[in-house]
Amino acid sequence: MDGRARRFTAWVPRLLMLVALVLGVAAMHTLGHLDHHQGYGAAPGHEGVHAPPAPPPTVAAGIEQEASGLGGALPRLDPTSVCLAVLPSLLLLLMAAVLLRTRHRRNTGVIGARPGARGARSSAAFNDADVAFAQMMIPHHRQAVEMAELAETRAADPEIRELAAKIKAAQDPEIATMTGWLTSWGAPVEPEGGHGGHDMPGMMTGQDMTALEEARGAAFDRMFAERMIAHHEGAVEMAETERAQGSDPEARRLAATVATAQQAEIEQMRRLLDRL
Repeated sequence: MDGRARRFTAWVPRLLMLVALVLGVAAMHTLGHLDHHQGYGAAPGHEGVHAPPAPPPTVAAGIEQEASGLGGALPRLDPTSVCLAVLPSLLLLLMAAVLLRTRHRRNTGVIGARPGARGARSSAAFNDADVAFAQMMIPHHRQAVEMAELAETRAADPEIRELAAKIKAAQDPEIATMTGWLTSWGAPVEPEGGHGGHDMPGMMTGQDMTALEEARGAAFDRMFAERMIAHHEGAVEMAETERAQGSDPEARRLAATVATAQQAEIEQMRRLLDRL
């Protein structure tokens, strides 16, 4: 369906609802006039009730003449009967509008879409490489964030602290994004048989993390740069694999961003090591 036809289909339910509204208003307006001309709500001759003023003679004469031409007085219409006659048509129009709108929303993918971290995503575009990339990169990023948080209280060099804050600010949102992807794909965040990600490229062991936690000042700065370079190199390797084998456009774009940003940070940390 092209764009013009899709727009027309989207407007049909609204037009039907508008027609139903107009008919309803017209029916209520007609009932008001019937009550006015037929005297509903005012008992004839009852004191204290003010009847509407009589029409001018010429109008009254015209009404009387038309009534006599029809063979007698104008028929007395029951407002309840009028409502019962109009109501089925209104209900049919409203039902048709709702059904058409629901069908249009299904055809355009609005109903049933599962929201991810960036809104509704199609689940038909991803493959196993995309799932593996997200499942491995999430714990990889988490460890980088843990390392960066240590620098807040242990680093002596201002550039190390600034770089650590930059790493945390970039990778925390990426963790949330990839977690949303896995949820929308129906895949677990941690793969079956996973071991916390310690077998991934560049991941630090428990002993490495303990040593980094115990370091302070210049010793911490140098150890942080050395360990984070290796950690970033592992992330770049995984990102390049996703770029080559992945299918989901957003996952491949994130992989390209990770590869570019972390390669630049690797070069920065190598320069830092030269002066530390």
